[in-house]
Order: sequence, then structure tokens, then C-alpha cells
Amino acid sequence: MVNRDGERIPVSKDERATTAKTYDYYGASGAIDQIDHFLFDKPLLLIGEDGANLINRSTPIAFIARGKYWVNNHAHVLDGISEDFLRFIELHTNAINLEKYVTGSAQPKMNQAKMNSIPIALPPLAEQRRIVAKVDELMALVDGLETQLATARTTANALLAAAARGVCCEQEKTISETASIEFVLHGKVEGLEINPSTYTDDQLVESEPTHVGCCRPVGRRT
Repeated sequence: MVNRDGERIPVSKDERATTAKTYDYYGASGAIDQIDHFLFDKPLLLIGEDGANLINRSTPIAFIARGKYWVNNHAHVLDGISEDFLRFIELHTNAINLEKYVTGSAQPKMNQAKMNSIPIALPPLAEQRRIVAKVDELMALVDGLETQLATARTTANALLAAAARGVCCEQEKTISETASIEFVLHGKVEGLEINPSTYTDDQLVESEPTHVGCCRPVGRRT
């Protein structure tokens, strides 16, 4: 493998803000911005040099950069005999425990010397390709399952929301019917009082509520 760290050039955020956003700008955990120039124009293996991700592994430490791009001084840059070879090193690096190669706690760092000391058992090239292909197959399966899980959660939330709306509508219907019964029986709904004795017989509407079996038709009060 060939280490190309010497070709990296950091560019400050303020400087990047004044440039056109054309090419990916890589840091320790992947592309973090874009810039108007590029340093590399072939697939290369990038390995994070510093940052908390070296310990918590929230994103892959090793990843392949493709196309035309720029790399700052927070990611090691490695070249190899082929992209297949780099993919195998990528998978191996992401699969092993790197804590003994990381120094510092407040600001974890894996310098070039520590990275170069990581032992790698290299199977024949055909075996490397078979391993990479199998991992890709399994990762595609995982991605599919994650998509199905997200869809199932969305559907479940929608059903729960629909059920909640149904309960609320039923409660509103019951309240409305109760208010109508109170109006007929007592001439009173939420503070509004009506004296039925002021109405004539033909102004009173007899009503027999269908939802309350104990209620009788209402006639003129005496």
C-alpha cells in the first residue's frame, strides 16, 4: 500500500465558504463540505485520523472516496493495487477493535505510525473479492430490512393516529348527543337556560332520545 498523507491540504471553513461547491471535501468521517478544486481523482481508501468516532464508531472509520475530491488532514489517504484490494482493507479496518492504536481521550487520535502497525492477514485476491461480495450482499439485505422496519413504524404510527382520531370523534358525538338531551329535558346547555313553561304546547317538540333508554317523550311542563 502507498500512503498519500503528504498530499492532503486542510482548508478552513471560512475559505471554503468563498469557493464554488463543486467537489467533495473529506474529513475524518466522510464528506463534510464541497470546494472548487480537487486533490485526488481516483478511488482511494480514507481512514479517520482523529475524533471521537475512533472510539464510539458511530460512522465507518474507513471508507472509499471516489471521483474527484479534496481531503483535509483529519483522514489518512491510502492507495493500493486495485479498488477491490482497498475494499477488503476497508472492511477489515471497520471490523476490528482499534482502541489500542488510538491515543488520547479528550481528543482521540490514530497517527500514521499507529495505523501502519495494524496487522492485516491477506488472503488470495479471489478470496478477498468473495469476502467483499458476500459482505455487500449481506449489507444490502440489512438495508432492505431497515427500510421495511421504517415503513412498518410509519404505518403503525398512522394507524394509532387514526384510532385516536376515531375515539375523539366518538367522544365528541356522545357529548353532542348528551347536550341535546339536556336541552330537551332541562332547557339548559352549558349555561344557556330556557324556560319551557313560556312555550305553548304546539311549540314544544316531543322528542324521544334514541341513545338513552330511560328517557320518555317530553310534554308541556306544569
